[in-house]
Amino acid sequence: MELFENKETIQFVPVEYKDGIYSSTIRKAFKPSIDVNEYTEEVINWALKNHFKADGRTKVSIVRNATVGKFSEFALYKHFKSFGYNVSYPDLAVREKGQWDDGDLIIEGNKVSVKSSTFSKANLLMHKKGDWNSNGEYKYGKEGYDSSYKAFFFCRLNQDLKKIITDEFFNTASESDLIDHLQSTNFMMDCPGFITVHDFRLLETNNMTIREGQIVDGLNVNKNTYYCQAGQLRDLSSIKRKKNAV
Repeated sequence: MELFENKETIQFVPVEYKDGIYSSTIRKAFKPSIDVNEYTEEVINWALKNHFKADGRTKVSIVRNATVGKFSEFALYKHFKSFGYNVSYPDLAVREKGQWDDGDLIIEGNKVSVKSSTFSKANLLMHKKGDWNSNGEYKYGKEGYDSSYKAFFFCRLNQDLKKIITDEFFNTASESDLIDHLQSTNFMMDCPGFITVHDFRLLETNNMTIREGQIVDGLNVNKNTYYCQAGQLRDLSSIKRKKNAV
C-alpha cells in the first residue's frame, strides 16, 4: 500500500468571490498540537546564516519566512517519527548564494513539499503556479534533482513572527539576543492536512487558481497561484501509526 494513496477524489470547491475580494469558505479550526520548541535554536541559527532568494523581501522578512518554514518541516518530522515512519531529518546545511536544497522532507522514500503560515487563520494551501508544472513537478531544481513530489502538506504556526521578530528588534539585537528571545517563546504547530500528487494535478484540471493581484483572505497574491481550501485537505490522521511505533 502506498503511503499517500487516494482513497477518494477531492471535489474541490473554489473560494467565494464578493465585492472584489476572494474568501475561503471551507476552513479548518486551528489546533496547534505539535510542540517544536526543542528545535528553536537549530531553526533560527539556520535561518540567520543561510542565503535565500530575496524576491524583493527585506532580510527580516526572509528570516521570518525561513523560520516558520523550517519549524513546519520539524513538526512533520516529529509527527511521522513518532508514528514509526522513516523520515529524513530537516536539511540544516548552510548554503552559499545560488545553492539550493533538494526538497523539504522524505517520508518512507516519498519526497513531500511543506508549505507554512504564521497566521492561525490561514486556510489555503498555496503553490505559485510558475514554480510547478501541471504534473506536480517542481520546475527549478538543480541538475540531477528529483522534481517529483508525492504529497503537499500545510502547516500553521501559533505565533505571529511579525510581532515576535519586529523590524526594530531584528535590526538592533545581537544574534545571541535574538536566539535567546525566540527560545523564551512557545512555538506550537498545527497541520490541517495535505494533498497527494494526484490531487495536485486536479487543481489544474479544476482551475483552482487565484490570479496575480487578487486579494484572498486579506492576502495580496503576487503570482498566479494554485490553491486548496484547508477544510478540503486530507487529514493527517488518515495516515495511520505503524504497528511497531513506540
